[in-house]
Amino acid sequence: MGIEEKVIENKDVAFSEKFLFGKERRNIEEAECAKERLEELGIRTEGLEKFHRRFLMEMPKHIEKVYEEYPEIVGYITSIKSANLPEGVLARTGPYLNKEGEYAGAEIQFSKSFFGKGNYEFKIVDLESDLNWRGERWLAGEGTRGVITHEMAHAMALKINAEDAGILIGERDDTRYEGLTKLYERNSRIIHLCYNALESTEISPRNVGREVSTYASGDFGEMFAECISRYETCKKPGRLSTEVHDQYVKLVEERNKRVAS
Repeated sequence: MGIEEKVIENKDVAFSEKFLFGKERRNIEEAECAKERLEELGIRTEGLEKFHRRFLMEMPKHIEKVYEEYPEIVGYITSIKSANLPEGVLARTGPYLNKEGEYAGAEIQFSKSFFGKGNYEFKIVDLESDLNWRGERWLAGEGTRGVITHEMAHAMALKINAEDAGILIGERDDTRYEGLTKLYERNSRIIHLCYNALESTEISPRNVGREVSTYASGDFGEMFAECISRYETCKKPGRLSTEVHDQYVKLVEERNKRVAS
């Protein structure tokens, strides 16, 4: 190997190191920017640097959009973190306690193995377009916004369940928190809401997959989240998604009236 070849090789190494460092630095900067935007919304974060910078750019704006449409849950999502979730699980949302043992609202965990890669958007598209033998799409919402809206819909359900359990954010009450987790697991209020939507549209529970998505046919909690996601992200959400949305809005309005009276 001649001197000229060594120089060229060293330049290539230096360029590669600079390129990799530049990508890492941009990702850290984007994570800091996302953290600031989420903290302004009252959301603490953990492990954002594990996500791809494109997801870090998308996530806050989609959350802000849902907050605009459903202001009743502003401040109810208080934690977002990256997590090692089971394969095939993109995200999950649920209640949690802070270090003091107080009820802290909803925490959303996003899969760092899924959203940490630059091709996550293509994978979501694959899930949307992959039809089963009945011609049902797997996911109801569209794109990254659909996944985020789905998880925020779970937070909407959680808030309703917490109101039924009589527990507020910042309250320490083990009995009420246990009651909340039981309500959230079986989503009693959401079950009633979804049943009403099915009756109003005269759609059989057996056809939820065809009307909304395969994922929605799993249980009523997922049906609710998928319907809200589809309503917010699709131009033609369909009868069932629209009815679930309208039933939810009606429920919130009725609760607000009771609180005000």
